[in-house]
Amino acid sequence: MRHFRRGHFRVRHFCFHWQLEDAGIVTNKMAEVEESLQRVEANRTVIGTIVANKEGIPVRSTFENSKAAKYAGLLRHLTIMATSTVRDIDPQNNLTVLRIGTKNQEIMIAPENDCLVIVLQRCDG
Repeated sequence: MRHFRRGHFRVRHFCFHWQLEDAGIVTNKMAEVEESLQRVEANRTVIGTIVANKEGIPVRSTFENSKAAKYAGLLRHLTIMATSTVRDIDPQNNLTVLRIGTKNQEIMIAPENDCLVIVLQRCDG
């Protein structure tokens, strides 16, 4: 499992700003996020997970660096277009999860203000 360090990132309702005075709070929230991601990754159908910042740069991934960067960069652009489409249809609405299915796998993207949480899983059946 690879971890990339940056100044801050957000995963589902947990925003991390690495400042000295917030060190204890950040450590606890990072542990909660890590625990949540480990539960997702424990599912037998999950191929891997990526957490990317708002620029599409992976900050945490179970994939090799180049593969994580490729997925995060491409899916960031797709998520931006999907978010724009949802807002064009209804300006009061927000994209919460983008789910893409293929014959062999499924990609789920959960955009937040400062990051994307990406989960790839095998399609059983």
